[in-house]
Amino acid sequence: MQFFGSTSANVLLRCRYGTVRQILIGIAIYLGLLTLPQQFPGQRWGLLKNAFKIISNIPAFLKSRKKSNAPFPFRLWDYAMTREGAFYEYTASSEVDVMPLVSVLIRTTPDRPGRLNEAIASVLAQTYKKIHLVVVEDGGDTAANILQEISEKNILEKVSYLPLPKGGRCVAGNAALAAAQGELVCFLDDDDLFYADHIEVLVSALQKKPELGAVYAWAYQVQTEVLSQEPWVYKELDHSLIYRQPFNRYLMWHHNYLPIQTVLFKRSLYQENGGFDPELDNLEDWNLWVRYSLRHDFEMVPKVTSLYRVPAKPVQASERQQVLDDYYAKAQEKHAQLRVEMSPPEILKIAETLSKDLYVTLVPVRRVRNFILRQPLINWMYHPLRKLMYYLRRIRSR
Repeated sequence: MQFFGSTSANVLLRCRYGTVRQILIGIAIYLGLLTLPQQFPGQRWGLLKNAFKIISNIPAFLKSRKKSNAPFPFRLWDYAMTREGAFYEYTASSEVDVMPLVSVLIRTTPDRPGRLNEAIASVLAQTYKKIHLVVVEDGGDTAANILQEISEKNILEKVSYLPLPKGGRCVAGNAALAAAQGELVCFLDDDDLFYADHIEVLVSALQKKPELGAVYAWAYQVQTEVLSQEPWVYKELDHSLIYRQPFNRYLMWHHNYLPIQTVLFKRSLYQENGGFDPELDNLEDWNLWVRYSLRHDFEMVPKVTSLYRVPAKPVQASERQQVLDDYYAKAQEKHAQLRVEMSPPEILKIAETLSKDLYVTLVPVRRVRNFILRQPLINWMYHPLRKLMYYLRRIRSR
């Protein structure tokens, strides 16, 4: 009874409080339940009977709608977002004897104080406190007062601020890497955010397996509509978990599946392999992970601990993707200069991995995605349907 009541209530609440898009999604996921294997006897028949009740009640719920600008969240059958990986076990920093210093590196520019303030706030909110915050401002010194104030509060172990002449993302990133004093290092772009347990979770994972070079967690990709640059005002339209790829260096050679803020790595990797390639204004992080993982293993932590933003508007999303596609060839040219020694069995393993996991699924998807993002109507339903299919696949696999 609870199952039938909650699913029908969700559809009807969408009719009263949701947008047209949310209503259509509600109807679609309800119909989708009819295609799934039954979890208990009579499930499908009960859904069919409830469908007639829903249809008879829809007019009344539509008539009772009131105009309001307040958002009413619907997340499939839920009404609030829950981070995946809630039951992942890790050791709290308060329970360990040795807490390594972690350098958090933020690149920013003078025209983004609102973004920078949010990013810094997410660092200050970390449950892990032994942090060295490094902020590099590319092309100005407008953040000096903010960083001075934070430094005087003594919330973090250490705060460093580097104002630089305009030099670009890679120059700023390399200056931050050179200034890092922590045994462990992570990046945080100024428009991305850490959840409060991000560093604590990743430090715990790396301490469990000290032979690793780096660890990385999951992250939400957040479709964001920017309403105002300054003051920094935005609307978050969708949270999607796009990348959940276990570490595979062969796939890493083909495409990047590590959003930059998800990775915590040993500073020794920078000392061994250097920093960003200054000739790459985009995909510089992919090139960095390829070089860092040539001789060092990474490991995935199955928990959402951060988020990164992408444009919500189709035109902006398409333009962003086009820039990344243009730099893909440049990054591959850089990768072609790298050398690695391999045995014949390792080469066979690469071939098997690429034939099974790459060319069958990933190459066509990239092209299809680019086409979809250029179609406003299709793009409108793209991410909700993608999320719906993901949940349906999860239910079927149980």
